[in-house]
Amino acid sequence: MGYTFQTAVTKAAQPILTNDPKQRPVFSMFDATYNAILMAVSPLIINTFMAPHYGESINDPMLWRHASLIFAAASLAFTALAVTGIWEKDRTEFFGYGKNGERVRLSDCWRVLKGNQPLQMLIIGASTDKLAMMMRLGVTTYLFSNLFLNLSLQGIYSTATVIPTILVAMAGMAWSRKVGLKKATVLGAAGGCVLSLAMFIVGADPKNPIPFLVMLCVYSGCFQISGGLAIPMVADCADYELYRTGKFVPGIMGTLFSFVDKLISSLSTMLVGFAMAAVGMSNTQIIPNTFMGDSFNRMILVCFCLVPCLGHLATLIAMKFYPLTTERMAQIQEAIAEKKKNLA
Repeated sequence: MGYTFQTAVTKAAQPILTNDPKQRPVFSMFDATYNAILMAVSPLIINTFMAPHYGESINDPMLWRHASLIFAAASLAFTALAVTGIWEKDRTEFFGYGKNGERVRLSDCWRVLKGNQPLQMLIIGASTDKLAMMMRLGVTTYLFSNLFLNLSLQGIYSTATVIPTILVAMAGMAWSRKVGLKKATVLGAAGGCVLSLAMFIVGADPKNPIPFLVMLCVYSGCFQISGGLAIPMVADCADYELYRTGKFVPGIMGTLFSFVDKLISSLSTMLVGFAMAAVGMSNTQIIPNTFMGDSFNRMILVCFCLVPCLGHLATLIAMKFYPLTTERMAQIQEAIAEKKKNLA
């Protein structure tokens, strides 16, 4: 619940922070950097440093209880920083045309979702990507532990690739400042689609994991591009709604996006559970660093590679019908600025 509250307001805050198309991708550049670091540090802390000190290793409930407390405390600290960062922008002059926010009714949610085509396409693209990512994360530990047969490799890999992953993501997002959010998202999704398919074909060979892990590193950078740019794109959708209807409702935009995004991505755990059941693992304890069978390995690769490939493909299709190009957003921002000047 706390995470949902945070993601809703994070997306709602974007049009208030800035309406400069060259500044909006900067948020994603920082976001991608933080995410890459956290994704690297988390498995290193849990799998490499904490797990060996617990009797059942990665399967020990107390390990996850203590890890939850650590990450909850870190989240609280980051939340305080986020509140500090938005504080001075939380004023009426930054709200749309510089007036108090519109009164919001429940019916407005349906009106926005029905009439705002960019938001519709963004939700489709981002939520399918998120579903794929959640399934991939859900089986990542099994990939290292039961396919590569080396659980500690996950922490080592994550730490070793954090800088290359950040560099790939930063290069893509810097490029988005020149060509626009839509083109950069398409680039990231296309790269992710090709690389995830290539990883499935190559397979996870415990004797030679390097080809798979190199492709995974580049893939992670591509995903940071396509997934990370969704948040500033919500701001573009909010500006489009202001241009289209005269209503500044970033809260509705952020909440709608988060609601549908989480509704779809929450299916990931259920789908992983179905996949486990399909290969006879629903009531079987999966032992770390142990080969669990060919059918289990294939299922992990399907969840880790093929499902993300389908998610990126859905993003590419959705972006085909996403109308907010760089040129279109320039026109919208110019029209908003002109109206705001006339109302002043």
